[in-house]
Amino acid sequence: MPKMNGFDVLSKLRADPSSKSTPILITSNLGQPDDIKKGIELGATDYFIKSEISLEDIVKKVESLVKNK
Repeated sequence: MPKMNGFDVLSKLRADPSSKSTPILITSNLGQPDDIKKGIELGATDYFIKSEISLEDIVKKVESLVKNK
């Protein structure tokens, strides 16, 4: 992303009252423990490493989040 990274976007979304409780899933190639920890601490609902998860598993996660809303 040219002007902000995903962590910056996540921080802005969590600071906005209208999206504060919206589930946010991170899908990233950044798979270091510090990256995952940072995403969760900033308010991500879950963090997926692209090379370690299938699209089917992401869809299942989204469906479960939608059901629980």
